[in-house]
Amino acid sequence: MPEQGGRIGLRTRIDPDAMNLLIEVADNGKGIQQPAIERVFSPTVTTNGQRAGVGLTLSKAVVEQHGGQLTIDSEPGQGTYVQISLPLRE
Repeated sequence: MPEQGGRIGLRTRIDPDAMNLLIEVADNGKGIQQPAIERVFSPTVTTNGQRAGVGLTLSKAVVEQHGGQLTIDSEPGQGTYVQISLPLRE
């Protein structure tokens, strides 16, 4: 995200089949190149040129332990879209 003027959006909804809660986050930042997207879940990788972190690694692990999925779609120069899908319980 740029230091000034960036936008971030957050939305929650139930999927069309009413089986999952969807949590969606999108920004208009610099984006991530496609080959790097799968690597961002590794705790030893950074895309911002600074120290690597474990935030996405832990987030994905927690979501998957609850039977969900965490996906990232990004376009360089356009921003990033993250979706967390968690199964609804009866």
